[in-house]
Amino acid sequence: MTVTVAGPFRILFIFVRIDTRRADWDYMGSIGHELHHAIEVLSDPRITSSHAMVRLFTNEGRVVNGTFETDAAINTGSAVRLEVLEAFRAGAR
Repeated sequence: MTVTVAGPFRILFIFVRIDTRRADWDYMGSIGHELHHAIEVLSDPRITSSHAMVRLFTNEGRVVNGTFETDAAINTGSAVRLEVLEAFRAGAR
């Protein structure tokens, strides 16, 4: 993820590598996880650079496998995976 300022706006770029060979519910959970990180960043108007974003995740998260993680994003990804998996099992598509 990178953050930049363009005039009065902040622009957040999110790059997610999705392996579409994984089950739908699994990669949808990954997308939900990353979108939660977007909420974390954009909820704080002081985050106007990638450096400030790293400070946010350093203070509020931890490093897992070389990337910053927060409990909230992990929990969101898990909740999305569970909800989509249950929908698939119930026959919704």
